[in-house]
Amino acid sequence: MNRYTFIRFITILITLNMSLLAKDTPYLKNIDNFTLQEVKEYLINDQKSMEKFVVFVENNNLRFSISTQETTRPSFNNDPYKILDANTSKAKIDKFLSTMYMRQTIDYPKSFVLMHLDSDDMEDIFGAEKYSKDFPSIAVKNINYVDKSSHKVKLKTTWEDYNDLYVEVNTSMPIESMGVKILYTLPLVREYYISRQEPIVLKEGTIKLENMAGGRVQFSMSNDALKERIIVVDAIHTSGKSLKKSGTSMYSHPSQANIKYMKKTSILLKELIERIDNKSMLGSLFGKKSVDSIEALKTELKNIPKPTEKEQKQTSFWTYSFAGDIEKVRVIVRQGRTKGYTKELVIKKHPSMQQSSLGYYEARDAQTRKEGFVGKDGHWLVQPKYRNLSYLNDYYYRGEYKNDLNQLYWLNTKKYILERVEYMLNKVELIDDYLVITEKVRNNQRGVINAKTGAIVVPMKYDYVVFDKGLFGAHTSDNMEYFDKQGKQIK
Repeated sequence: MNRYTFIRFITILITLNMSLLAKDTPYLKNIDNFTLQEVKEYLINDQKSMEKFVVFVENNNLRFSISTQETTRPSFNNDPYKILDANTSKAKIDKFLSTMYMRQTIDYPKSFVLMHLDSDDMEDIFGAEKYSKDFPSIAVKNINYVDKSSHKVKLKTTWEDYNDLYVEVNTSMPIESMGVKILYTLPLVREYYISRQEPIVLKEGTIKLENMAGGRVQFSMSNDALKERIIVVDAIHTSGKSLKKSGTSMYSHPSQANIKYMKKTSILLKELIERIDNKSMLGSLFGKKSVDSIEALKTELKNIPKPTEKEQKQTSFWTYSFAGDIEKVRVIVRQGRTKGYTKELVIKKHPSMQQSSLGYYEARDAQTRKEGFVGKDGHWLVQPKYRNLSYLNDYYYRGEYKNDLNQLYWLNTKKYILERVEYMLNKVELIDDYLVITEKVRNNQRGVINAKTGAIVVPMKYDYVVFDKGLFGAHTSDNMEYFDKQGKQIK
């Protein structure tokens, strides 16, 4: 069968099961704003989709087989998941937490602080199939600012994705560090070597090996919650070594209860549609009262049963691909969690974050989405008029200007503005914290600029410039000249 056709009909199934006749279905949520005929057309479309789906399911085998993929030389996982004791796991988590950093994004007048929770130590404990609920929860207790002030807070972090936590802070002041309280648990796991005859039976449902061929293995899971119980799926090669995983895919298969509900509901909808605005004598003789108003239709729709939890369940099929032929499969399943552990520590900002020696901190205005700079007090030093700024050194930034995404800006600390300049930086590093070697955009002739004042120290007319033993050596094709750091030529 065609894979696209399968996915299309599965989408219809999920959409209809979860939203048909639900309060948030658009034409039912605002049913009083539609005419009877308009609602009838919507119901006809849904009923036909249900009917087509039932026919399709009953006449097709929706299960995918997995083909044997051609394998060359196997690639092994040299560090497969190991079941650790509680003390070892706790030591690994404590080690990671002690090295964790935070990153602040100033979204004036507030800030967002992100903390990254992914690491090899965490994967050693929670496995490659980790979910956010496995990771520690972090509460912020106090915030320490760059200006050395601090204040106590009670803030809970929120998951940004599976690896990152973030917290919104009601300030635009640059943050140096945060005092936090961390709560975490450890997984209680069990190891299975699964076979077709011995499925893994858990309280949520069953994990069963469906197919195994070449470098692929396929499991069925009777409940979506089961996927979150799996910590690791490890394929074992004929040599006894663990294979590297190369990919994962999933599709859902409707249950018999699911199909039965669709069939029953399709018939009820079809009967209801026939009665909408049907004033024929024949309908009355058979006791089928005509539905001739929106109010009457709302009453009838309430009589069509919503799908039960059982009728909404579907079986998920997960296929794991590995770099080599599989002999057997090892599955590590979370059976539960340990008691909670707590730890209090100070999380510092990441070393790669801008360390401004001038007291200028990049910030974005929450309304205009334009960028500028705030001071240590969180107030604007340079008004937000710029876009896509990136830090080069304390005095120079790259940003967007019209169609140019690499416009060079110089920070004028006297006027508190960024000024566009018509030269490039030969090197971004500052010499003695204020001198920089520059070059013209058109002919690449080089010179030296005082980055504090913007004044020219060595004119940009040389083929190349080097700094050595306190002097600038300015070269042309037939000449060499020397300048001190004030721009005075040395004979």
